[in-house]
Amino acid sequence: MALFDAIAYTVREHLSKPKVNPYLRSARWAAINIVGCEEERKKANREILGNEKADELFSKPLVKDLIMRGAFPETKRRIELSVRQLRKTNATAGKKT
Repeated sequence: MALFDAIAYTVREHLSKPKVNPYLRSARWAAINIVGCEEERKKANREILGNEKADELFSKPLVKDLIMRGAFPETKRRIELSVRQLRKTNATAGKKT
């Protein structure tokens, strides 16, 4: 599954690294929205995202599963939503400097 592997690599390399506000929350949200969350990281991500947002994200199917099912419109929507969230955070953070 080359497409998902490329997406997952990009997410893990770029969205799992931010450790400072305001980027941490948005980066984690976007990463989980696309590739999900490993069980051992759920507690930490709940603390970052809040229980309600975390539960919502954890319950969504992985983008990998959407691709396998051929649910490309939903896959596209999920990725676009993550990109919009990151751009919004980046624009907001840029105004604060």
